[in-house]
Amino acid sequence: ERIVDGELAQNIKEESENCMKENPIIPNGTSEIPKRAYAGKNIKSIIIPNSVKKIGDLAFYNCSRLVSIEIPNSVTSIGSDAFRNCRSLTSVTIPNSVTSIGSHAFASCESLTSVYIPASVTHINNLAFQNSKLTSITVSSQNEKYAIDDTIVKKYNSDFSVGTSVSYSALYEIADGNKI
Repeated sequence: ERIVDGELAQNIKEESENCMKENPIIPNGTSEIPKRAYAGKNIKSIIIPNSVKKIGDLAFYNCSRLVSIEIPNSVTSIGSDAFRNCRSLTSVTIPNSVTSIGSHAFASCESLTSVYIPASVTHINNLAFQNSKLTSITVSSQNEKYAIDDTIVKKYNSDFSVGTSVSYSALYEIADGNKI
């Protein structure tokens, strides 16, 4: 089933009791987490079922107590501002199924210190990790679109992880050498 902004197949937004829980349950069969579904809620962790294909814009925006998120291999798209201002988020695994990360998706995630960009990611929108405290960005050596380098884009034979002095500007798009 699909959850759509304004009309909810599984009534997640209408089930205010579920949304108010620290560890809400997203029902199996849900294919999309809609815009603002959990925005501003008091949740600490959430497990997304394997049926979910898309995490919508602002889905978990300003969930300041959210510490961890398990994104299943079924998800292909993380929307704009999806996890923005999740200030306690320390851990997120972007699975190899994700192809697109929206603008500001992980912006202002002050506790997020490292991120791994898998080979499947072909689009990272501007400022996806703005104002996060990343100390390590690792890009899969098999990713043909993105790479890490301090001064120039290179093709890497293995994963390349930047140390503690990493800055957001170190993530480059290979196609034209522009900073992301």
